[in-house]
Amino acid sequence: MKLSPTASHVVVLLTGFIVASSVYLLLAGEGYYSFGPVHVYRNGLAAALALVVFGLLGRYWHVSIEPNTQGIQVFLGTQNGEVWNEGSFHFIPRPVWDIWKSMSVEHFVFTVAAQNRTSEGHQMMVLATGRAIPTDAYGLAKVSREDLTTQLIGLSMQTIGAYINREPRANLLSFPAYNLSEWFVYDHLHHDFNTYGVRVSLSTTKVVEINPKTMEQFDALARTKDMDAIVQTLKVSFPETSDIERYAIYATMVGIKPTVMTHIIKGGNGNIILDGHQDT
Repeated sequence: MKLSPTASHVVVLLTGFIVASSVYLLLAGEGYYSFGPVHVYRNGLAAALALVVFGLLGRYWHVSIEPNTQGIQVFLGTQNGEVWNEGSFHFIPRPVWDIWKSMSVEHFVFTVAAQNRTSEGHQMMVLATGRAIPTDAYGLAKVSREDLTTQLIGLSMQTIGAYINREPRANLLSFPAYNLSEWFVYDHLHHDFNTYGVRVSLSTTKVVEINPKTMEQFDALARTKDMDAIVQTLKVSFPETSDIERYAIYATMVGIKPTVMTHIIKGGNGNIILDGHQDT
């Protein structure tokens, strides 16, 4: 059985009033109580005890739902799907109803990048930033924050890939900042993603056209994990070269042809190295 916060306040107020009234009627009457030399009128003591009982019940029934959290309600120990938002003054008639668990609904941000070919065959990469807006603690309780972030990134990559494929190259380069929130919902409606109680805002931040030659250079860099050590070795082998010249030699060794290789690099022994080839 579900009980909304408003209805819960009414039930708590009525129940507290009934219990406090019962205490008052039970103890009230003519005369007074004697405690040694002290005499206390029965009506006054009954009113004081009724007020204390009402206060203790109110404290017992008070529910604290912290900022940026939501509480999941239970009825006789069983989840009933009712979710309470954050608030300073929440009262629930325990032990029949209670709050089983509080879940954080703080927004969190993630970044994602994906690449795909346009319908024209151009290889493009789009970077985007997303914001997850939790809306329902009942759904959030079904998955951890780490797993939720992982799935958000995966589904966002799918959305970005579909976005690249349906847009021509000119549009992608002309409008690098684009709101994909509606497309995210449309593309993943069949995943029933809203069962996790999260609304997603997804916007692109940058569009990059992928050049195959550039990708080859990145692959060459990835195969060489200790560039600094190699450059230091070159400094010993070619002590008279500058930093730029040594990095150019390193680039030649790993197969990169950067613009700096248009310079002539002189070795320590007087030989000339041009584009990776020695000339005596």
